[in-house]
Order: sequence, then C-alpha cells, then structure tokens
Amino acid sequence: MRFRAAAVLAIAAVFGSAQLAAQQTPPAAPTIDFSGLLFGSFQYRTDSAAKAQTGGKPPNKFDIERVYLTFRMPAGDKTSIRITTDIFQNTAAGFYSGWAVRLKYGMVSRELSKNTFGVSGLTSVARVGMLQTVVIDHVESHWPRSLGVSALERAGFFSSSDVGAATLFTLPNKRGEIYATVMNGSGYTVGENDRFKDVAVRATFTPFANRNSMIKSLSVTPWYSKGSSASAFILGGGAQVGPVSEGLQKDRRGLFVALRDRRLTGAFEFAQRAEGIETGNNTVTAPRVVTDRTSNLVSVFALVRPMEWLNKDKPSRLGILIRNDNFKIDNSVSPATRFSVLGAFWDLNAKSTITLDVQSLDRLSGSTAIPFRTLFVHWKADF
Repeated sequence: MRFRAAAVLAIAAVFGSAQLAAQQTPPAAPTIDFSGLLFGSFQYRTDSAAKAQTGGKPPNKFDIERVYLTFRMPAGDKTSIRITTDIFQNTAAGFYSGWAVRLKYGMVSRELSKNTFGVSGLTSVARVGMLQTVVIDHVESHWPRSLGVSALERAGFFSSSDVGAATLFTLPNKRGEIYATVMNGSGYTVGENDRFKDVAVRATFTPFANRNSMIKSLSVTPWYSKGSSASAFILGGGAQVGPVSEGLQKDRRGLFVALRDRRLTGAFEFAQRAEGIETGNNTVTAPRVVTDRTSNLVSVFALVRPMEWLNKDKPSRLGILIRNDNFKIDNSVSPATRFSVLGAFWDLNAKSTITLDVQSLDRLSGSTAIPFRTLFVHWKADF
C-alpha cells in the first residue's frame, strides 16, 4: 500500500513538472526568410559632356549601385509580411551625402481564398503598405535590374514602388495573374504630395504555360493606370484668379509581351503617357492653360545564350544582351531620345554574374536631353 501511494505521488510529480516546464517554455519564434541582391559597377564615361567636367579627361569610378535586403515572415494565420530595404548612395545637397537606407517594400499580405468566386484554383491575396506598382516588377522579372532601371521608370512613367493597397489573383492552370492597385502616385522615394490617387490594373496571360517548349514562358501583359495630379495653383493667392482644385490628367497604359527562358529572355514593350500640362500664371493677364500631351515609349530587349542554342542540354555561362528604348516626349512635336545597351555577360555561378556593357543616350529629332556614353563592368550577387 505504501509502495502504491509512493508510485502515485512520483507519477504526479513527474507530470506536474512536465506541465510546468511546458508552461515556462516560450513559443517558437516565427521563421525569418532572409534574401538580398547586391550589385555595383565600374564606370568609364566617354561622352563630351562628362569630359567637360573633368578637364577633358574621361571620368571613371567604382560604385555600389544598390543593396536590397528582404525579410519575409509569417504574421499569424494566412498572413505574412515583407520588408525590403533599399541601400543607396544619396547625393542630395542639404540632406545627407553618403550611404543611406530607405524602405523599398513594406507590406502585409493576407491570403483571401484558394477558390475565389467559387472558381477552383483561382487564388486571391490582398496587400497593403509599400507595394510593387502595377507593372515594373513584372518587367524586372525579365530585364536584370542590376544593369539599370526599366524603360518605364527611366521615361518617368511611375516609380517601381508606392504606398497603397493591392489585390493579386492567380489564374487556374498556370494561365497567368491579375494585379490591381490603388496608390498614392508619388512613388516610394518621396512622401505623398497631393490628395489624388492612382488606380491601375495589369492582366498577365500565359496561354502556353502547360507546353513543354520555350513558348511556354510566353506572357502577354496589357496594363492601364488612371490617375490625377494636383495643380501648381491649388492654393491660389497673390494676383491669381483663385485656387484650382481639380486635378490634371495622369494616365498611363501599355502592352508588354515577353519570353523568359535560359536560351532567350526578351520582350517588346509599347507604352503611353497621357497627361495635362499647365502653362500661364493663373492671373487675368496670363491665364492658366492646360494642354493635353501624349508621349510614346517603345522598348525591346533580349538576353541570349548562343551556345545553348547549339546544345540546349548543356548549360552555358556566356550570354549577350541588347536593349533599345525610343521615347518621344510629345507626339505633336518632334523631340525624341534613344537609349541603348549592348553587352556580354558571364555567370560566375548560379547566383553571381559579371557583365561588360556599353550604355548610351542619343538625341533624336531636336531633343534637348544631354547625350551620354558609358562603358560599364557590372557585377551582381543574389543571396
């Protein structure tokens, strides 16, 4: 009897200790997914405008162009966060000249449904925060950001990131996705500067995704952005006839058609900027006048691995690339520019690449843009 009582007490003590230990053990910390992109270059400028600033000699420099650090982690059931920092060299006078850190992406994502509207396989996700804008992130999944910004960003259509809300629908059977956004419109490098918002939608279709050939990577992406910007005379004052509360047109639209394969990654892009341009002083003697302006952008690029065309089963580290952007700032007049890239790249491994390329900007049809020509040795590492 004494032995039985002692055994019961011992078992109770063991279970009690285990329960107490369980209560004192903190819950496991959420798993953090950390990744990044680091890229830089050596630059050697040969154009006359650059040499004029250095006594007629070609300027050159080593540069770290960007460091993107990305942190992803769960934030409860069906919810996650993403933070991407943008480390860059700031040259702005009067603020801070040197390396600075700012936010590129900072979002909360919530899975809504795997069968949206009752359609099997139609998944939907909602996002809020600092997000990808409507199409540039999709373009940069084909064009390497380490060699320069996309044609849309270079031509001033909009920034690659902005603050707002978005919904992403993934179509069944790998047929593509639909991405819709409502954003401030000012971009991630500055704060919001007016009351107007940009509403945009992108539809990416992959009609051959289930084929077993290069054509399976073909994507067709029409997109549209509807927005407005505040007038320069929104506050009125002085000799002005009064404040101007209505917004100016700021619409963007385009089509991006692309392939993404090791042997050939390339794209054709056509896009338009439709906007209202103010002139005058908003006074009786110099009234405010709004002129509609539409600007066209045509861009093509290709990254090719020639040796893999000869033997697709043998991976090649060597490739060549070419890009050409033609941008006409106003279709009613003649000024236009051409930006071009020509180079060759070598993969050190699956995560690191070195590229030797020449980039130039040429004036066409009376443009006042300052032309340039730069020889680059680009390097990048994903981690």
